[in-house]
Amino acid sequence: MTINFDGIASDTAGSNEFFQDFFFDASKSGEAGYLASVVTSDSVALYDDNGDGLPDRFISSWTESGVLKIQSGTITIGEDGFFTIIATVGDSFTATGRLAYDSSGDIVGLYMQDNMTINTTGTVDGTPQSGENYYKFHTSDGLLAQAGENWFRLDLSGDTDNNPSTFTANWNWLDADGQIRQTETDVMTFERYRSIETGP
Repeated sequence: MTINFDGIASDTAGSNEFFQDFFFDASKSGEAGYLASVVTSDSVALYDDNGDGLPDRFISSWTESGVLKIQSGTITIGEDGFFTIIATVGDSFTATGRLAYDSSGDIVGLYMQDNMTINTTGTVDGTPQSGENYYKFHTSDGLLAQAGENWFRLDLSGDTDNNPSTFTANWNWLDADGQIRQTETDVMTFERYRSIETGP
């Protein structure tokens, strides 16, 4: 298998996938193992450290609030072309997907699974705008995540549709003792902030 930077994928992304095209970044060509970069809002470079012609490591960098952020990790690709990405430096995440091939069988990019995971151990960066508050997700028994303060609480749980970006959201309004006095249930949809990642 080889990478075709000018190739066109011979199939299309599934309902829970998004396509990331490969391109060659000449500024990285001198870096050991550099193979390709991925078209995203960040700089994402893929490296082949074992010489098999497939990416097995990534480095992603972006600027957030004027600070350079770097994330890196491993890529494991099976014989069937499906892969798992695990971040080992920076915010932790795991992503899955499959290689995208052209009609000749050359690799042209990645189909990333649009799975959403909620980080309950990270930190909140930045400063809220006027009239805003930041609430950090944390774990809670029986829920995917929870956030809130003295007078309200957001409980997130899985839903039953086939969209991995949506969750059941219970907005709980609390009384002075922290007991629920009213609950509104709706669907919360997340969007990707950095496209190599699968969720916030």
